[in-house]
Amino acid sequence: MARALGRAGLSVALVETEDESPPIPSFHSSFVTSRTVLPSIRMRSDQFGEAVLDLLERQPTTVLIPALDASIAALRPHRGRIEARTSLALASEAGLCVANDKTKTLALAEGLGLRVPRSTIIDRLSDVVDALAHTGLPAVIKPAQSWVWGDDSGSRLLAREVMDEREAVAVSNDMFEAGSATVSVQEYVTGRREALYVFYADGTIWAEFGLVAHRMSPVLGGYGVLRESIPVPDDLRVATTRIIEAADVEGVSEVEFRRDDTGQPVLMEINARLPGTLELATRAGVNFPQYLWNWGSGVPLKCFEGSYKVGVRLRYLYGDIQWLQENIRRRGRPESVRPAKALGMFSSEFFRGDAYDYVDVHDLRPAIVAAARTVPGSLRRVQKYRAK
Repeated sequence: MARALGRAGLSVALVETEDESPPIPSFHSSFVTSRTVLPSIRMRSDQFGEAVLDLLERQPTTVLIPALDASIAALRPHRGRIEARTSLALASEAGLCVANDKTKTLALAEGLGLRVPRSTIIDRLSDVVDALAHTGLPAVIKPAQSWVWGDDSGSRLLAREVMDEREAVAVSNDMFEAGSATVSVQEYVTGRREALYVFYADGTIWAEFGLVAHRMSPVLGGYGVLRESIPVPDDLRVATTRIIEAADVEGVSEVEFRRDDTGQPVLMEINARLPGTLELATRAGVNFPQYLWNWGSGVPLKCFEGSYKVGVRLRYLYGDIQWLQENIRRRGRPESVRPAKALGMFSSEFFRGDAYDYVDVHDLRPAIVAAARTVPGSLRRVQKYRAK
């Protein structure tokens, strides 16, 4: 995001929290003009919100762009005060209430006639077994919201697959204890993971971008550690347009799908924020951060013209190392591959000439910082695995 906005001639100020130590590699980009570390979101969300308000007083800005589920959740209670100081490039509260709640997202999609996974919403552990009778095994346990607040802290919860009733009860219990009021017990939908990024405002989709995630970490619905730009499939465009317009989710959204055994798209979720895999879109030619800034600052919007580059592959090396280690650890679980095959898939990418996250010859410091963390971090993971 920093590069995309900086290359557009804008001054970019990045804000990180104490939770990320050391700060993210983007902090070291030559396109960043100001860097600030604020209090923890996990432990002191109110302090984080107040610190953002104080920062806006000391360092006025034209547009504020929250980029993570955690920062969005922490800033929403302060929204009115923030918008009195600057433009907040974020979907409306009504839109966020649908997009950030997976149960509401799927209920709306089903009402629109879109294909969704078979799901049962539960709010107590005693209902897990009955829910599994509806979905079958293996199944997926998902929190209603990705970011939840517990009694003492906040945490990001990820969907997890379960192979039997014991695992389902344990995973559900973990999510309830973390602060999730409800969880969704969902059928396991396998198949190709495709997604659309869209920028929507004033009743119009101004830009769109399609991608396929070849590998993810965590393996089930995690970050796309190896992804590729694709032409926007017509069926995904229709489904995305219908739900984004119905929910009125303005701003940038990532709408995720899985292709089922018949090749039909099944809606999985909406992420109403800049996606973590955003760099693929900007490298392919669609500047979503610029759309957000234009929207927030009142610059007239224009539909994306021409076409973006198809077949651009981008690899997050540290995440791909995690993918390899997960496959060694997850033998026999859904979507895992044999260790020897996983190693072959991992190694072969070095000969394809793929681009890598953070690597830009005109802005090398983020890549150097990322590389300096990748090797020690990977060694620690290997040592931890051997110790088990």
